[in-house]
Amino acid sequence: MPYLMAVDIGNSDISVGVFAEGDTRPKATWRMETRSRRTKDEYGLLLEKTASHYGFDIKDICHIIVSCVVPLALKPFFDGCVEYINVTPVVLGHGVKTGIKIQYNGKDGLPTDRVANLAAVVQQFPLGAVVVDCGTLINLDVVGKGGVYMGGNILPGPLLMHQALIAAIPKMAEVPRGRPDRILGLDMTESVQNGVYYSAAGALKMMLAEIQQQSPTVLPVIATGGFATELATHVAFDHIEPDLTLMGLKQIHDRNK
Repeated sequence: MPYLMAVDIGNSDISVGVFAEGDTRPKATWRMETRSRRTKDEYGLLLEKTASHYGFDIKDICHIIVSCVVPLALKPFFDGCVEYINVTPVVLGHGVKTGIKIQYNGKDGLPTDRVANLAAVVQQFPLGAVVVDCGTLINLDVVGKGGVYMGGNILPGPLLMHQALIAAIPKMAEVPRGRPDRILGLDMTESVQNGVYYSAAGALKMMLAEIQQQSPTVLPVIATGGFATELATHVAFDHIEPDLTLMGLKQIHDRNK
């Protein structure tokens, strides 16, 4: 059976999903650490081994679509796909139809992982939606009626906040990331953990409240990313979809066939 491999090369991780022709959700997903210094051989062999582990013959991967926000990682990954899978990937960017009408100033436009997220929700929510991607960075984007991009914001994710706070405190011992059960910390660890968690959750709550207040209709809030479930304790997400970016890449691939 022919399969599509959808790949999202993010700042911290590379997410991979495998889809059959009529699938809207991936049959299997896995993650690899993003390393810009990996060679094409490393990427090719990793894809071969992990695909086999999940029961896929690499010869059945007939199409690959890639979103990448780490330019140094793209060429070795691309070359590994060509050499080891014998497939030339479609790279999401200029000239690829997405179904999203984007006006975004800047040389490179809206980052492709955010475009894929919007493509995944626009058919399900034709009147508009808010997409919150909770990863290394927290990306918040709004799509309106007819797939018109309304704008978005970026703020540091919990891991980035944690790293910055630890680096700023002199002689600070290593503090594990987490969230205590009480709001007031009784030691340095709890104080840092609470500061990080409630900073991220509070900022998101305020932004979402302002967006809803300025919107003529109530917009559903769809969350994705590794920290979405953690933040959902204090942020009102309507739905959490872990595979949102990969599902958007599948829809974009189908649109461009």
